Amino acid sequence: MIDLIEDKKEHRKRRKEAKRKDRSKYKKSVRKKHGQRLLEESKQRVENEILRRGRVVSIFSEQILIYSYGKNFTCTLRGVLKKEQLEARNLVVVGDFVHFARSDASEGAIWQIEQRKSVLTKMSKKGQKEQLIAANLDQVIITVATKEPPFDLAYLDRVLIATKRGRMKPLVIINKADLGFTKEIEEWVSLYQSLNIPIIQTSCKTGEGIEALKKKMRRKASVFVGLSGAGKSSLINTIMETTLPTQTVSEKSKQGRHTTTRSSLLRLKFGGFCIDTPGIQEFGLGKITKQELDMFFSEIAQRGRKCKFLNCTHSHEPHCAVKEACNDGRLSTLRLTSYFSLLQLVE
Repeated sequence: MIDLIEDKKEHRKRRKEAKRKDRSKYKKSVRKKHGQRLLEESKQRVENEILRRGRVVSIFSEQILIYSYGKNFTCTLRGVLKKEQLEARNLVVVGDFVHFARSDASEGAIWQIEQRKSVLTKMSKKGQKEQLIAANLDQVIITVATKEPPFDLAYLDRVLIATKRGRMKPLVIINKADLGFTKEIEEWVSLYQSLNIPIIQTSCKTGEGIEALKKKMRRKASVFVGLSGAGKSSLINTIMETTLPTQTVSEKSKQGRHTTTRSSLLRLKFGGFCIDTPGIQEFGLGKITKQELDMFFSEIAQRGRKCKFLNCTHSHEPHCAVKEACNDGRLSTLRLTSYFSLLQLVE
């Protein structure tokens, strides 16, 4: 009898160890099939009214606020979802459509997350997992200021690439237009408009550009992204006639101070939704492909085909068509500088 018990213990130990070493469940193809099966089962439960469908409007700690059929529910993640092996740091994000089971009149548990049509992600540091910012959106409203905080072209280009990668359209807002424009910003505006990137100049003090921004947001789901202090919350207050907390830029550091502490999905009176995000000081892309970089910097890639050397880095080689174009003004040095800053991320 004792030997039988020992055999069972040994068998369970070996089975547990084999399960731990089995990496097949982590393969993308296996996870995809498993996820599709669970989603179909969950959709069937929604049709049978066992589960409800809703949209994540805010997340705080482990509490997830979901809007469903005119009512808000405070939900938590079902235990089995928490155990999923993920490439991203967070499993659920504002804007997600989810299926959940009610536990009482205002609470519940999330059973499944629907496949996202678009998603904005970032990486803060090298080697970290992706961090989801928002999902199921039409456009990313990238908010930069003219002077406070200082204009950062490299930051802007990283967000533009993340927007394209996440299957959304960009809209660049140059806020605080009443403070005036530097020569660099004027040059950048002219350049990026020629690349068909939509740009609107706004001022909450004078009202400049506010109606144009409303028109772009009407009947769309948008997310505001930018450095702290760029004026995202002020713009939303002006557009929605609300009173989200705002702060000025620090006199000492010339950097913005965080006013939005968590992302929230807000319904617009004139149709559509918008998400206000906390100021993102670092917007890492992680690894990008050379093809992605060439698509975003298409004018540099096209010039590069005329370089003497096929593997020209456009930095020190002789007979470089890119450097020659910069020297005679046919190509922007601003774009080339930003290109160099992103080239180090290429896989």
